[in-house]
Amino acid sequence: MIGLSLAIIRRFATLREKATTYTGVVMPKPRKRLDREIEKSGNWIPTWVGVAKFEVTHGFSMDKFVVDLSNHSCSCYVWDLVRIPCTHVVATINYKVENLEDYVHPYYKREAYGTCYGLEIVPINGQQLWSTSESGALLPLIYKTSPGRPKKLRREADEYVSHTKLSKKNVLIKCSSCNEFGHNVQTCKRGKKMNTRATSSVGGSGNTRATSTAGGSEAQPAPLTSKGGGTTRRGTSQVRAPHPTSQPKASGSREGLASSHQGGRRKSSRLLGAQHLGSQDSTS
Repeated sequence: MIGLSLAIIRRFATLREKATTYTGVVMPKPRKRLDREIEKSGNWIPTWVGVAKFEVTHGFSMDKFVVDLSNHSCSCYVWDLVRIPCTHVVATINYKVENLEDYVHPYYKREAYGTCYGLEIVPINGQQLWSTSESGALLPLIYKTSPGRPKKLRREADEYVSHTKLSKKNVLIKCSSCNEFGHNVQTCKRGKKMNTRATSSVGGSGNTRATSTAGGSEAQPAPLTSKGGGTTRRGTSQVRAPHPTSQPKASGSREGLASSHQGGRRKSSRLLGAQHLGSQDSTS
């Protein structure tokens, strides 16, 4: 605020001095515009109609415009808008041998310029001389988080860009699984197929054994092994067949009890038959 007031004071002082030292009637910029119109007015021929009206005709293109000096108007409407005499008005004023600066609007003259910048800006004391207020200290507003996701931070125009970290733009990606460019391991289709084949072969290894050959791989059944009277496949999880002389497990079902009784009767009958045959041999 102090810097702004100081800038305004300096500007008003310089422009006030310019208005007092300038010797012309019309200020420099409007005067340049008027000089350009004077240079173009050589090809226009005015014709007096009556009182303050004129008909201005171009010497080559035969264009015509009506100028009224009493109302400060021209049919081209340049004088009506800018309030500086146009080419047609300049030709008419020269025809009447009058002063061009008298037809320029007063706002473009030195008196209006001096009145505009003649006011003095009130100077301000330093902050150490300001009077203290009896009201309480002003506190900042309470910050409230707005609902929703916060806005993403964008890079400013003058933000520093690090040149040590390489960008990933225009860089070919190589897959570490198939050693091909254009994708990585996560999006590799060949790697996914190999993984599915490996899982299928691991899941079926309980029943078959994979043997690799030069032309490909074939699945052959595992060899049979015998142990304790039962046959099982090597490398499988099949249960060994029970021995025929082994007794069945006890269960609460009637079928299990009946089968166990029949097995005991057969065993006792065999023993009795063997003893009978042994007694006959001894007697003979």
